[in-house]
Amino acid sequence: MPLTMRVLKLDDIHQMFLAFTDAYKDYPFGVNMDEPKFIHRFVHRIGIDFDFSVGVFLKDTLLAFCYTVIGNHKGIKTAYNCAIGVRNAYRGQQLPQAMYTFLLPKLRKANILRCTLEVLKTNAIAIHSYRKIGFTEKSELHTLHRAAPNLSPMKCNSPYTITKVIRPRWDTYAPFGPHPLTFMDCNEQTEKNLHYYGTLELHVFGHCIGYILYQRATARIHRLGIDPKYRRQGYATVLLREVGTLLEGKALTVAHIDENADDLMAFFKKTGFVPYVNYIAMEMDV
Repeated sequence: MPLTMRVLKLDDIHQMFLAFTDAYKDYPFGVNMDEPKFIHRFVHRIGIDFDFSVGVFLKDTLLAFCYTVIGNHKGIKTAYNCAIGVRNAYRGQQLPQAMYTFLLPKLRKANILRCTLEVLKTNAIAIHSYRKIGFTEKSELHTLHRAAPNLSPMKCNSPYTITKVIRPRWDTYAPFGPHPLTFMDCNEQTEKNLHYYGTLELHVFGHCIGYILYQRATARIHRLGIDPKYRRQGYATVLLREVGTLLEGKALTVAHIDENADDLMAFFKKTGFVPYVNYIAMEMDV
């Protein structure tokens, strides 16, 4: 029986869940979610765009999928591949390449100029497949983990105050860093899910000189930035310590640190973070 390919619909959500669970069951970190959690993650939180998400079907059974989010990244209209997979029994048939052959004309028609994704550095088979599609490696992204979040108190050069803010002030924070941001970490995507985040600002003499943005449920440090004039004076450690206190001792994770962000990597390692897993950021011009 021939396979068919089409864009996905919300009505396909059960098949999307089943196909995702099968395709990722051998993922090294495990994917443990039931269907309601899958819907919450991909439909409500990540916000996949069904018009640009593709599936390969055998009758009514979804065999392969490419879930896509559309947005602006680095000033360019971009299609982000948030999940791509093939059911185990149907691998080796070049279905990812076929899905992008189907998808690219739709992206061009919508004036989308770039595709991007992240893949585990150790997943050589997937990286080879993406290269065949036309993706190229752009940078390596580091994820670090700290099992014991409690940090010793720091003495800073100037008195400071820490303030919780409801809405991040991106323009204020822009000069502070942080490392280059992936598609899902950029301002536009973060704004969609602000209720998952906490934001702290650090003020010296009434001026904001640093901030930290973190996910409460996952204890993930999303961003950390300090005004260059106040770096190496203990303020970043103060913010990190405050988050550890607010999260009541949860183990902390910081993800997607660009390989070129040497100072940021050095800071996290100095404060007790250790390497956890690395990803490769890949891009393709449409």
